[in-house]
Amino acid sequence: MANNYRYSGKRLPVATASAAITSGALVVQEGFFGVALTSALTGASLWLGADGVWVVPVPASTVKGDRLTAADFTDAIPPTLTRAPPTGRRHIATAVSDRDSAGNALVLLAPQGTDVLA
Repeated sequence: MANNYRYSGKRLPVATASAAITSGALVVQEGFFGVALTSALTGASLWLGADGVWVVPVPASTVKGDRLTAADFTDAIPPTLTRAPPTGRRHIATAVSDRDSAGNALVLLAPQGTDVLA
């Protein structure tokens, strides 16, 4: 049996947070995107939830099925999401529900390493 397995990849480590992060925030850190599983101070380590469905703030007029993208993968808390046009942006989630009155929707996180959309 292989002995080099470490973890599933459903949770990803961040060695050094670029700013204070609140648990539950959608973030881009160290080239990865996900939801902070714990709060962390600047410079602290934390884990990101890198898969699954989460409630996060989304752009106005987001409806179920919209692909949500981020233009820039430098560290961002939260990243700036857009719903269209996706050209030249990284797909990071798909809306699983319409945007609610609080500005949130259920989103399914895309797999890490998703290519820039053409």
